[in-house]
Amino acid sequence: MERLKEEINSYYSQIPKSEALRMALDNCRELLRQSVEITKNNKKEKKEEELLTSSHRVVCYKEINEGLIALIENHSSEKIKKAKKSIDLLLFIIQNETEDVFINSENKIREELINEKYIPNLIIEWTLKNC
Repeated sequence: MERLKEEINSYYSQIPKSEALRMALDNCRELLRQSVEITKNNKKEKKEEELLTSSHRVVCYKEINEGLIALIENHSSEKIKKAKKSIDLLLFIIQNETEDVFINSENKIREELINEKYIPNLIIEWTLKNC
């Protein structure tokens, strides 16, 4: 994950902050949408533990969304602080959830994890900490 962070830092430090913010906001909204869908499915299937985790993600992505909007509009540092805590928590959760899968899987599954989970969240993290 550290190598991914370095690559994201290298790329995103060269683009305009407004573009980085827009991309992070797009990623956040997509991850929020996915989390809401997962939560609905978990509720429908009565998967209590998964429901708790997915609904927590929804709350975190909403806080991140509000923090990114606050960054764009140049105000509300409290929302930005909350967003930074939420992305740190989400990255910790994602890393713990995917560590075994990542280590014990074939390259295709690793690639999917990187593209669908790690990169979008790391872009959000970079943006919140550098814009």
